Amino acid sequence: MKGLSILIYMLVLITTPVSMASERSSDYAKLNSILSLLKAVKSPYLSGKAQLEIKNETIQLDDVKIWFTKDGNLLSEVKIGADATLDLPVYEDAKNIKMHVNQEKDDVSISLSTKIKELDVTEIAYNGLFVLLDDINSFMDGMAGGMSFMVPTMDAIKFKFASDATIEVLSAKQVYRFQTNREHEISIDVSKKLRKENPMVRFSQLPTTMSPED
Repeated sequence: MKGLSILIYMLVLITTPVSMASERSSDYAKLNSILSLLKAVKSPYLSGKAQLEIKNETIQLDDVKIWFTKDGNLLSEVKIGADATLDLPVYEDAKNIKMHVNQEKDDVSISLSTKIKELDVTEIAYNGLFVLLDDINSFMDGMAGGMSFMVPTMDAIKFKFASDATIEVLSAKQVYRFQTNREHEISIDVSKKLRKENPMVRFSQLPTTMSPED
């Protein structure tokens, strides 16, 4: 249950709609800082998505325009995908940058969410797998700001399988072998020694999900 509670915490923290996006014009610095954190991730298994949410049924996607200005000058316009995803820019310095929406307050909003993708290979380098924890810890610390001391550190990954499975860490000195429990789960703590060696990790089958644990 520990891993599940951390995931719920992350989802509550990350997917809460950004209130500034409900205004016709607002400062972009806060949202820009969050997007900067997502841009810095190294793991291919952690991704983020910004999406337009239309709350007024009379409004269509084509009716919504989003653009950015700095000191009154147009910087860029936002491309809105057919699935309502947004390609939001990341600026090195977002000071004095305003985000504008051509709809009334509460008619549209923008949500920012992240997800951990499913593992798509049965063999992967140790660092290629566990760098996911580095990214999640950095992202959560950045989101928490001055309250980062209250955020738990993720130091393990839990894998869920459809049936009995094994994971082997093929270290030069020995093979570390992990077997699923009754719930078809395996939890592996990250090892500093193995991060340095970076051996291959072999899965007997692809897990259905993987999630961080503290």
